Amino acid sequence: LGLIGDIRALDTLMQMYDGETYPLIESDGAPHRFGAIIGGAAIGLAQIYRQHGNPEILETLTNRFLREITRSDDVTTACTVQGLPYTNDRRVTPMLIQAVAMSSAWLRYCALEALGVLGDPDGLPTLYSAVRDGDPLTLVWAAADALAFMRDSVAEQPLVDGLQRLESRAFQKDHLWYQARAKMVRALGIIGTTRARLVLEQRFNMKDDDQQTVGA
Repeated sequence: LGLIGDIRALDTLMQMYDGETYPLIESDGAPHRFGAIIGGAAIGLAQIYRQHGNPEILETLTNRFLREITRSDDVTTACTVQGLPYTNDRRVTPMLIQAVAMSSAWLRYCALEALGVLGDPDGLPTLYSAVRDGDPLTLVWAAADALAFMRDSVAEQPLVDGLQRLESRAFQKDHLWYQARAKMVRALGIIGTTRARLVLEQRFNMKDDDQQTVGA
């Protein structure tokens, strides 16, 4: 409904965004469905705000974020975070940065992704820090994807630093490690600076099987 951009969908999306109307979905053991409804409505509302500039929408999204950010339940907060960048309003950047600093790994992941979607340069230092030192490694995935999406050439150094961190420390080489490394390699390839290409060529030409797998 939000992608259609028809302002007539506003009331319906507002009702969907109000989780109080879906108690059975939340209580039947399927919170992921509950979250999908809230998140989809948040994105839809943000898209309508982006097209029509209805201030009520931005107020609804931001007020809910401020009301819920300190609560222990991160499901609905993450849903709002997923919607905020689609407003294309840089006033939401401080909220996304605040969410990155919370304790919930899922909320932090969503906020890092959202910074990439929004594309506000003010969010870059937060993404640089996450790609260098993100823990758990899923945060590195999100930050690397965000930097690739933004095609920020200055991200070259943070990505190289993050790659060296993975390769020089005693991380367990599980699927999280490989995914994090692959995401950083992909981001360097998308950025495409001369140094980024050299870094990728060095890893592709190494004899270590892990290096060649990721480089490929």
